[in-house]
Amino acid sequence: MLLPPGHRPSRSHRIGLIPLAAALAVLAYAVWPDRPGPVERPRAKTAAARSGTIARKIRISGMMAARRSATFVAPRVRGSRGRSLAGGDFRLVLESLVPPGSRVRTGQVVAAFDLQYMETRLDELRADIRQRELTNQRIDASTAVRRASLDQRIRNARATLEKAGLNLKTIPVRSAMQAERYRIAHEEAQANLDHLLVQRKWFDQAEMSQLRREELMLRDAVLDLERAAENLDRMVFRAPLDGAAIMGTIQRGHEQAEIQPGDEIRAGHAFLQVVDTSSLYLAGQVSQADGQKIRPGARATIHLDAVPSFEMPGRVVTVGALATTTRYRPGWVSSLAVQVEPDAPDPRVFANASASADIVLDSEQAPAVVARECVAEATEDSGYVLIRTGDGDGEEESWVRRPVELGLASNNEVAVRTGLAAGDVVACGAF
Repeated sequence: MLLPPGHRPSRSHRIGLIPLAAALAVLAYAVWPDRPGPVERPRAKTAAARSGTIARKIRISGMMAARRSATFVAPRVRGSRGRSLAGGDFRLVLESLVPPGSRVRTGQVVAAFDLQYMETRLDELRADIRQRELTNQRIDASTAVRRASLDQRIRNARATLEKAGLNLKTIPVRSAMQAERYRIAHEEAQANLDHLLVQRKWFDQAEMSQLRREELMLRDAVLDLERAAENLDRMVFRAPLDGAAIMGTIQRGHEQAEIQPGDEIRAGHAFLQVVDTSSLYLAGQVSQADGQKIRPGARATIHLDAVPSFEMPGRVVTVGALATTTRYRPGWVSSLAVQVEPDAPDPRVFANASASADIVLDSEQAPAVVARECVAEATEDSGYVLIRTGDGDGEEESWVRRPVELGLASNNEVAVRTGLAAGDVVACGAF
């Protein structure tokens, strides 16, 4: 229906035009020459089967340890601190140290602390001991002189007493006054002799106590001398075996750093380790549930975290029997210790390096191996795959469903014993 010019259509007229507009749009789409075609259906992922060995593995992590190694610990310097000797004789300052990673031989000096203060202490102790020995000799000589003097006084007192006794025998012919003097002199001589005898009795004990005191002080000095000499020997370290030197760490400022000459080490701190690199093995941990699958003698491949491309064949030598837990994990999560030993030593491997190992739990040589997602309705020993036939161009491509017999399966692959050959192209994830 045509409307006159300038006439505005009403609402009912506008609603009636909607079906007409839709019909015109469908007609234009049908006769339009350059309209886009239908979207092509995407193809499924495909994978080619391979032949070879499939293995079921488990990975453990840990660090490289050594069966033969020597750890050097800063010694505990012994001796009396009360002596006013050298001020720094108990400090442990590294004077020399082998370079980290260097090869050392048995008997080679690998580390030494500053010996100057301890040597000074040793010299002063020797002089102190010599002085105390001379003091003891002087005390012995002085004691002998005083003992001889006291013995002479006792002999004189006895002679005086004997003389007084003879004088007493003359009393009958003496006057009363002279007789009384003789009696008083005799009593005085007797008292003097008794006093000297008592003094002589305690003289040896008094002198021996002083001498014993000096002997004990001399003994302490000798012990300090022996400790100082032992400290000198303990402050020089020699390698007990051939191996590589590995430095310890120390807190320097706000960071952990390798120990180097000039650092002051506290007693008991491990500052150096000499490792026999031919005795390295991987000390790892495995979950208690997975540890039941690992057996001694299982093959493994060792990887170093610092060198991702590094691989070293080995075998499991021990599996722990007792599970342990840590305070960082719940008590019901336990782990077992596993040791993996390489087949042959490798000079690129160093101790205390973080590492991992892929342990082979089971393996199978199969004629065909495909990804697990390429097998549909897979059970323990059967399933089916979609095999592509044709050259894959146009209509010639087709897919054939074929049942297969399955073998060993890993986390991402499965062995196909029958029904599939190496090189066959199968569909994956299109079921």
